[in-house]
Amino acid sequence: MVSTLLNKGKVTERTNNAAVAMQDMADATSEAASVAAQYGIDIDELSALIAVAVSKTRESGSEVGNALKSIFINLQDTTSKPIQDAFASVDISMTKLVNGSEKLKTPIELTKELSAAFTSLDEGDTRRANILSDIGGRFYHNVQKCA
Repeated sequence: MVSTLLNKGKVTERTNNAAVAMQDMADATSEAASVAAQYGIDIDELSALIAVAVSKTRESGSEVGNALKSIFINLQDTTSKPIQDAFASVDISMTKLVNGSEKLKTPIELTKELSAAFTSLDEGDTRRANILSDIGGRFYHNVQKCA
């Protein structure tokens, strides 16, 4: 399945544009694809995140895949007080109303909102560090910063 997904033209184009090795794309996809699919992240979104993260961090594909998997899980963890606080600190709700029902936003929606809020904060703002450590986790904050 992974090789089928990686053979799509868009993924190859992303790897060429970001100077990312196909093996890193394959390793990262292998690590993160099942969790990404579970949370409604399509292969194009996942491959874009992988390409950017591998390119910017220079971490291995396996490391990036594990980081993304952890970040996706954290972005959906409504029971974690630090994660709730990280979103609340920048006025982002983890949920949205859909047809009158409250639903959890997807990791991609949350990442986009969090990225916009993060970049609007001053460099010295402690909320930046809190977002990176609370959402990205102790070891994966460098990948979270790329997303």
